[in-house]
Amino acid sequence: MLKRVLSVVMVSMLALGNSSFAQADEDTVQDLVTVQDVVTVHDVVTVQDVDQDAEEDEADEIEADADGDDENGKGKVWKGAKNLLGAEKDALEEAKDDLEKRLEELEKQYEEAVESRNVEAVALMEGEIAALKAEFAKAKADFKAKLAEMKAAIRAEYTKEEMDGIAKVTEELEAQGMDVLPVENVISKVGKFKFDVPPVIKEGRTLIPVRAILEGFGANVEWDAATKTVTITKDGTTIVLMLEEKTATVNGQSISLDIPVEIMNNRTVVPLRFIAESMGLTVEWDADDSVIEIEE
Repeated sequence: MLKRVLSVVMVSMLALGNSSFAQADEDTVQDLVTVQDVVTVHDVVTVQDVDQDAEEDEADEIEADADGDDENGKGKVWKGAKNLLGAEKDALEEAKDDLEKRLEELEKQYEEAVESRNVEAVALMEGEIAALKAEFAKAKADFKAKLAEMKAAIRAEYTKEEMDGIAKVTEELEAQGMDVLPVENVISKVGKFKFDVPPVIKEGRTLIPVRAILEGFGANVEWDAATKTVTITKDGTTIVLMLEEKTATVNGQSISLDIPVEIMNNRTVVPLRFIAESMGLTVEWDADDSVIEIEE
């Protein structure tokens, strides 16, 4: 560029003299400014475009989070809220159980003190027992409140139409003499599942829709109408159940069931504890609140 400018200047000086040189110099400077302006404007536009794209990408990510989509199909927002509620519930339950254990031990010591007629120890422990009972009652109330909060969060995952449908099915099952568990009474911090047929208790065993519960934990469930069999696979484990049969196979080994697989409202229901534990899941039953917790 410098050589080009000097060449233009020298030619202009020879042809036009000093006045022409001044004009050529002015035009050349104007050309340089014009080129620089174009480059600068282009750079600014490019940076603005990049910033705008970044803002749009960030907005898309925020919108995706709000919609609850992530790589596993589980809502990030819901999962985070559920995990927090679950952790709080577990902490309260642990505190409650610890207080209950301490209370039982203290009451046992109290009985021993009464039998040995240790009046001083009896009087001392009576006060301790009263204080511990009050603390335990509060811990139990806090736990129940957190459990109710978690149930409400589960119910909020269902639409009104879905809950109306479940209510209708519940009425039909109860009319058949079934004990029906509310859908929000099956909780998990890991699995995400929704029911259109609620779990039922039959002959002391909980029956649960197999596809809803196990697909929520990443298992594959297939129904063969011709042979009336359900095949479940996950992490190298294969379970095969046949409708109305009290036997199942786990990786080819025959296992006896307490209650057969059956159809309820067009859904295949299976014994929960057997199917969950066969897939490596843990099942806990809270008799006080009629709550089932399933975890990996």
